[in-house]
Amino acid sequence: MKILQVCAYAAPYEGNFMKSLFALEKVLVTKGFEVVYAFPEKAKSIMWCQRLAQNHTIYYLPLSGARLYPATYILFKRIYQDNPDIIIVHSHFELYDVPATAMAPKNIQIYWHLHDPVGCVVSKKEKLLLYWQYRFCSKRAKLLSVSQKHRDVVISMGFDSKRAFYVPNGIDTSRIELIRINSRRIYYDFLLFGWDHLRKGVDLAVYAGSKISQHCLLGIVANESTWEHIHKDKYNGLTVIKINPVDNVNELYSCARCFMHISRGEGHSYALLEAIYAGLPVIASDIEENLFAKEFPTVLFVKSENINEIAVKMLSVLKGEFCITMHDINYARKIIIDKYSLESWTNQIIDYYGVQK
Repeated sequence: MKILQVCAYAAPYEGNFMKSLFALEKVLVTKGFEVVYAFPEKAKSIMWCQRLAQNHTIYYLPLSGARLYPATYILFKRIYQDNPDIIIVHSHFELYDVPATAMAPKNIQIYWHLHDPVGCVVSKKEKLLLYWQYRFCSKRAKLLSVSQKHRDVVISMGFDSKRAFYVPNGIDTSRIELIRINSRRIYYDFLLFGWDHLRKGVDLAVYAGSKISQHCLLGIVANESTWEHIHKDKYNGLTVIKINPVDNVNELYSCARCFMHISRGEGHSYALLEAIYAGLPVIASDIEENLFAKEFPTVLFVKSENINEIAVKMLSVLKGEFCITMHDINYARKIIIDKYSLESWTNQIIDYYGVQK
């Protein structure tokens, strides 16, 4: 018996997403299953995918226009013909949900895993595609959403609420090192992951940082498209530092005074959980997708898109007014282990698959 993991994922590093699938596969193998993978063509040249291909069957899918491109459907037909013993298809990141479902034999269980904030900063064409997908193409699928909010969004588009479930992400806690308060080397006062300029609130961080009266260093991890929106290295007392993505995120967390997570939209953020688990104080926007973090004493919330409030909270960090203790950190880490670890996530997925433990 086989399970097909269809992933619209071609990031340069495995990250928590692939770590999650590997943890799930480890359990599935003990139950007699083989896991087959499908990724965008772009992933073929990436090191983690090349390693995976050494002992797995992997198919490579078109990327541009994949929902509508006939070649995508033809390739899925071939996947099912090559693997008639597939009994579960688990499709991640929306792009391949429709072709994976349309070509699947009728006896296959299908899961659409909604990771991203649906409908956040999208064009009219993209909105129409989303309505087409969730209203008309979803009759055979079950939805696993990392966010209660976006579960509700797709239900409002026409997805059957009885087949839609909330499954928060889990992080690989073994890869995150605890940063002791007194041993931190500060290279950045504030660290922000800003690969999506608008959604991640890069502009908000820059404007807020330029308003405060005290000099600070803002490190932004992002791709080249983000830097097109940042035209200067200095904004009054703010210095913006460009950071390239790294495989070992501990290199970043260990050098930051505070993590900023002031997104306009999220799924269920791996980075937010990681930063909390590492022991960093966090400034987070109060968007609905982040409110699960209210139970963590190390997180300071700000009104979404309120630049003045963001600036006030940044200044409170610089002045040492927002202090966290090792008791706070240990309390937060225990919550993550209990509710947001890979083990917790894997158990939930196994339950939805209906695979006996």
